[in-house]
Amino acid sequence: MTVYTLDLVGNLTKTGDFYSGFSSDAYAKCKTAITLGTNPFEIFLKFTTLNTDDEQIVLRLNTNNALAVGIQATGGWNFNYGDGTSWHGITKLSTPSPNTTYYLKWVCNGSNSHTISVSTDGETYTVVGTATDIITIPEATINFGVATSGANPFKGSIALEDCYIKINNELVVSGITPYTYTGTHIQQRHDASTKWASVNPILLAGEIGVETDTNKIKIGDGATAYNSLDYFVGDIDLSDYYDKTEIDNLLDDKADTSDLPSIMTGATSSTAGTSGLVPAPVAGDDTKFLSGDGTYKTVGSSITVDQTYDATSTNAQSGTAVAEAVEDKVDNNELIDISELYPTLGGLSAPSNTYEDLTLNASGSEYTAPADGWVTFSKQSTAVGQYIILTSIIGNTGQYKLPQVQYSTTNTQLLRTYIRVAKNDTFMTRYTADGTTNAFRFFYSIGSESEAN
Repeated sequence: MTVYTLDLVGNLTKTGDFYSGFSSDAYAKCKTAITLGTNPFEIFLKFTTLNTDDEQIVLRLNTNNALAVGIQATGGWNFNYGDGTSWHGITKLSTPSPNTTYYLKWVCNGSNSHTISVSTDGETYTVVGTATDIITIPEATINFGVATSGANPFKGSIALEDCYIKINNELVVSGITPYTYTGTHIQQRHDASTKWASVNPILLAGEIGVETDTNKIKIGDGATAYNSLDYFVGDIDLSDYYDKTEIDNLLDDKADTSDLPSIMTGATSSTAGTSGLVPAPVAGDDTKFLSGDGTYKTVGSSITVDQTYDATSTNAQSGTAVAEAVEDKVDNNELIDISELYPTLGGLSAPSNTYEDLTLNASGSEYTAPADGWVTFSKQSTAVGQYIILTSIIGNTGQYKLPQVQYSTTNTQLLRTYIRVAKNDTFMTRYTADGTTNAFRFFYSIGSESEAN
């Protein structure tokens, strides 16, 4: 069956895919007359309303009492078809809205029904008109946007390139005759891939359809519906690409272990090592580290630690040894000269032997450091889960540092904690331990003793 396109009459304005400015002198028409008769047919229209308060025609067969789609003067849909002598009205189930884009399908099954559906997204359709009379619709030419018999031309815009008519499920009318190039620009037909699939138009021979969401294109042949066209891929020169055999050969070559680097060579006290693959660890090496000599070693295995702390200790002391030494000082109510242990702690001055006792106020109370120094806080618990906390404010931010917290794990436990503070720092205590307060003291840092009262 021959597929006809639409001719543009007069001067219409094109904005994107839509044409507007319809009048008695400016409209679109089919190249030749078509006959719907009693055949099954489908009419698809895409248009945007401007207003809906007077009678307008979107599409009309140019024969009296044949077929019309438009808007009534009362604001409702206007769907009519006839035998050339009288109209047969269609029951309308809703009314159109102004400034709205509609996708409209009028489907006649050729036996007992007409169904008209509309959509505002091109995907979900709602029935807006039905009829059950099947009559012979006469042969007629088709006009878009122009009216006869006193009705107004369509005041909105129509996507003429997307409109089509099918008879017996074969495309009869589709799109428009392309514009003659004016030397300004060319805009190809374009829409989302879902809209192309839904409308499924026939592109003219050589006409390009662009999918805006996939950036794919199809080129029409004037006869094949869009969904049946292949995507355009062009000619691809594969001469510079590897074929499967060449790729397999490359993989086989790389699989040759002779191409791989050797295992690293470890260094000695007098010779440098060489780079290479990491030696494979054996079972039991899971907690070891790879040393520079190329072997796996246990962390700390080469470090000598004095297990007791006394005046003769010269090596690093274990945490247990130092803790026991401090405990002895506390138990004997002796002052602890921490400077004997470390002159500085983390690059900061260590506590001196000069201190002053502080008055412990209610939990949550704040205090001001009189100088650079250290605050110690120890208190007896009377139940499991009690705690003491020391923390200080970060500079002028008003935000507290991560607190130092001690929890009791027995009913009667001496809880101890400490923090370092700078002069005029604000620090705070919080506690739930309600036993005897053992100590709440401020130790001046070495070099700050002169500021003591």
